[in-house]
Amino acid sequence: MGRKEMNYNRNRNILFLLLYVPSVFLCLILIGIQIRGLYISANTGNLEKFGMLFRSSFIIALLLTAFSFAKKDFSSKVETFSNTDVTGIRTKQALEEKIDQLDKKDSLYGTAVIIMDLNGLKYINDHYGHDKGDEFIFNFARYLKQAAPEKFFTARFGGDEFVSICEDTTENEILTVQQKIVNSVNEYNKNSMVQMSFAFGYAVCTEKKYLMIKELFHTADQNMYKNKQFVKNQLKMFNARKDPLTGLFTNDSFIEIIQSYLNLYGAEKKFAVIYTSFSYFNFINTVSGYDTGNNLLKRFSLALQNNSFIVCSSRINADNFASLADITGKSQNEIEQMLFLRNSLLNTEMKRIFDSDYVSLHSGIYYICDGSMKAIEMLNHAKTAMHSAAAKNQLLCAYTPDIEKKEQTKMQVITSFRKALDAHEFQVYIQPIINPEESSIKGAEALSRWIRNGKIFKMPDEYIPYLEENGEIIALDYYVYNKVFAWLAERHRQNLKYVTISLNISRAHLQKIEPLVEYIQILVSQYSVPPEYIVFELTESMYMQNEKDAEHLITLLHTMGFKVSMDDFGSGYSSLRSLKNLLFDEIKIDREFISDNISSNEQAILKTVIRMLKEMEKTIVCEGVENQKQLDFLRGEKCNYIQGYFYSKPFPISDFPEYVNSFSIANNIISKAV
Repeated sequence: MGRKEMNYNRNRNILFLLLYVPSVFLCLILIGIQIRGLYISANTGNLEKFGMLFRSSFIIALLLTAFSFAKKDFSSKVETFSNTDVTGIRTKQALEEKIDQLDKKDSLYGTAVIIMDLNGLKYINDHYGHDKGDEFIFNFARYLKQAAPEKFFTARFGGDEFVSICEDTTENEILTVQQKIVNSVNEYNKNSMVQMSFAFGYAVCTEKKYLMIKELFHTADQNMYKNKQFVKNQLKMFNARKDPLTGLFTNDSFIEIIQSYLNLYGAEKKFAVIYTSFSYFNFINTVSGYDTGNNLLKRFSLALQNNSFIVCSSRINADNFASLADITGKSQNEIEQMLFLRNSLLNTEMKRIFDSDYVSLHSGIYYICDGSMKAIEMLNHAKTAMHSAAAKNQLLCAYTPDIEKKEQTKMQVITSFRKALDAHEFQVYIQPIINPEESSIKGAEALSRWIRNGKIFKMPDEYIPYLEENGEIIALDYYVYNKVFAWLAERHRQNLKYVTISLNISRAHLQKIEPLVEYIQILVSQYSVPPEYIVFELTESMYMQNEKDAEHLITLLHTMGFKVSMDDFGSGYSSLRSLKNLLFDEIKIDREFISDNISSNEQAILKTVIRMLKEMEKTIVCEGVENQKQLDFLRGEKCNYIQGYFYSKPFPISDFPEYVNSFSIANNIISKAV
C-alpha cells in the first residue's frame, strides 16, 4: 500500500469516528427508549402499542436517512480533509495530484506556477520561538487565500514554501495577486516588531515561450531564488546603513532603493520622490535642548513610516528627510493634499509646543517621469522644489519646468563661478552708512556684484544662495575681504583717512571657523589695517541657528580687536533672545521694521527697540531708509546711523572719493575730513 492510500485510510478512519460512531450511538439510545416504552405499556391496548411502534419506526427511518446522506458525502469530506493542512490550504499530496493532472493535459497555454518562500523563518524560530514562526506561516497562508481568486490552486509543500497554480491566467493577474500579498504583509509589519518578508517567483506558459509543467516549476523556482537573494542582499546591505536615531535608511542606501524599485517595476508603477526639511530646526535645539529636537525627529520619522503610500524613507542628514512614494492609481492632487495635511498638522503642533512660527516643515516633490534618470538627480529635483517652498514660506512645492530653469541658472553659477572669480568678474560695491545728526559718513558696507562686459551680469540674489548651498561662498567672501583690505591700505598709502568698512560673514564659515580666523590674520599682517576700521556682520538667523559656534567666532574676532555687528535684526525671530549675552557691538535693524510710509505701530515698535538697545549701550544702524519721513523719525529717536537708498544706492568701491565729494557739497562739509 502506498503512502497516499495509507494517508487516505487514516483520514477516513478519523472521520468515521467523528461522524458514524456518534450517529449509531444516538440511534441505539433512541431504540432503547422505545423498547422500554413498549415494555412499560405491555398492558395497554393494541392501538397504543401500534402507535408506539410507529413512532419508533419513524425515528429509526429518520436516523437511517441521515446516515445515508452522511455516507453519500463521506468520500468528498475525506478527500477535502486529507488534502488540506492545518493552515487551511492544500497539502503537498494534493499538489502532486494536481501536477499529475496537468502533466496529462494536451496544452498548458495560460497556465502559471507561482512559488513563494518566507524569508528567514529558521531565524524567527530560533530567536523568537516557534509560536512566532507558526504565526508567520498561518498569516501568510491567510494572505494567500485572500489575494488569490478561487481558480488559483494554492498548496503548501514545505515548512515555509507555498505554491499556486492557475490555468487560464495572465502575467498581470499574477502581479496583482503579488501586490495584494505585499500590501497584506506591509500592514502586518506596521504592527509587528518582527518583520515578515517573502520571496516570489513565477513562470507562465505562453505561445512565445511554451513550457511543460516541470519546466514551469523549474523556472518559477529559479526566479523565486533570484528574488530571495536580491531581497536578502538588499536587507543585509540596507540594515547595515540605517540612521541610528530614527531607524530610517541613510542617504546612500535610499538612493540604491530608488534605483532598485525602478528597475524592478519599470513602467508598471508610478513613483515620486519627496524631500522634507525643517526650517530653523536649530532654534528647537537651542531653546528646548537636543533631546527635544531628537524626539521631534523620531516622531516625524514615525509619521513617514505610517503613510500607506510611502515605500521607504531616509534621513538624509540633520533635519532633512526623503521618501519614495508609490503613487500608482493616485492623482497628483491627492498626493499633494495628503502631504499638505501632514505638514499642516505637524506645523500646528510645533507652533503650540514651541510657541514659534519659525520652526516649520517644507516639502518638495518630484514626480518620476523618466526612469532612466539617476536616482540622485531625482532626489536633487525634489530638494530643489523643497527650497522653493521654503523660500516662499509654503508647505509644499512640486518640481516644475520653472524650477528646472532656476536649477539650470544655479548650475550655470556653480560651474562658471571659479572661472569668473579668477577673471575678476566680481567687483566690490559699497553702500555708505551715515551719521544723521552730524550729516557725516561713518563708513560703508561692502557688497559684491557680478560684472561681465562692463555691465552687471547678476545681482547678489541670483548667485549668493547657490554659492551658499555648495560652499563656494567662502571663496567669494575671501575675495571681497582681500579687495577691501587692499583698498584701505591704498587709502592709507595716499595719506587718506581710513574708512570703517563692514564685511559680511556667510553661515558657511561657522563650519570652518579656524580657516576664517587664520585668513583674517593673514590680511591684517599683509596690509597692516587697524582692526578698529573693520566690522564683521553676522545675520540674526545665522546666529540663532548655530549660537554656540557663532559666539565662539565672535569671541575670537573680539580678541583680534574687531567689532561685530548683528545684521537683519528682527527679520528672523523678532525676539531679543539673541542679545542676551551682549556679545554684539552693533545692531543693524532690518528694513522689515520700516515701511515706505512708516505707521504709528511701526513707530511704537521702533521706539521700544531703539530705547532698549541704547540702554544696552549698543550702536544702532537702521537699514532700508528711503524717504525723509523715515529719516526724520529715526533722527528724532537718536538712531546712531542710517543706511539706505535715501543717501545712496550701492556703487563701486572705486567711486568712493567721488561720492565723498558730492556728499560733502550737498551737506556743506569738508571732503578731506574723510
